[in-house]
Amino acid sequence: MKPNINKAAVEAAFGKPTEIPHYNIVFATPGNSFVPGYVKSLLMTIHALEGDGISWFFLNAGGSHVGVTRERTISGDNFYANNKITVPHNGEFTYDKMMWIDSDISWSVQDISKMYYSDKDIISGAYMMADRVVVMSKNPWGQMMPEHEFVTFTEPFSVASIGFGFVCIKQGVFESLAKPWFGNPDDNDKFLIGEDIAWCFKARKAGYEIWVDPSVRVNHQKTVIVSWE
Repeated sequence: MKPNINKAAVEAAFGKPTEIPHYNIVFATPGNSFVPGYVKSLLMTIHALEGDGISWFFLNAGGSHVGVTRERTISGDNFYANNKITVPHNGEFTYDKMMWIDSDISWSVQDISKMYYSDKDIISGAYMMADRVVVMSKNPWGQMMPEHEFVTFTEPFSVASIGFGFVCIKQGVFESLAKPWFGNPDDNDKFLIGEDIAWCFKARKAGYEIWVDPSVRVNHQKTVIVSWE
């Protein structure tokens, strides 16, 4: 789907009419602080991308509420802009893939490569919480998947919901969803659900399938680093 570019916003941002920049991959990371493993992984990834001639851009915003912070990260200075304009940063750039990575995740260059070259519209890697459950669910209101079940999968499989810790999304997906992207999936829905689960509800309702690549296993640093065996 071709994004609805807001040319007026682009001209305002750059001061004059200009060619809209295009990036092969956009990294989106909400939050004000980054664990050392994240920083090291990002630097290694950028070095590899530039060596392969793959262009990149970085999005970031801080805040105290995770849903709002995610919304600010993708919306930029136009957070309060017209909700009918459903393109990242009001169309100030175009892109092929958007890679959401939380600031407490570490990964390998190979993990990024598998995400970037996937043909799926939405593809996630896997990371665990401290109790060793993987942040995904096969059922819309189900529990997160225990590690012993997850390791039985060898090929990408579809799920109902994922966390946004390490997920790659093709251009056109966000553009086809209603804003706020990380708000409740229905204005009449009074259930309080996580912003990532709410996004998954919207995506599936729009006809997208959500996939997980079980070969992409990244580390999650909370109080301790939750890594794979």
